[in-house]
Amino acid sequence: MERVTHVKFVANAFNKSATHWIEVTLGEWQVATQKAQVGMILGKIERLCQEQLADQLHIPYRQGYLYARPEKIEREDH
Repeated sequence: MERVTHVKFVANAFNKSATHWIEVTLGEWQVATQKAQVGMILGKIERLCQEQLADQLHIPYRQGYLYARPEKIEREDH
């Protein structure tokens, strides 16, 4: 991962459920990215509890509907 600077994760991928099969937690990924000196980005943050998790893990880069909805960009014809 020598050319990788950041890894992006989606918050809802770490929600536990009866059918959830991924046993690696976001905290475990944080340890791995810190060892590799790679930053983390947490996307699809939609609920306050997901933002609180990002705060707890000190993840500085975040995206999601909790912050803003996507907006259409108007094309300028030249």
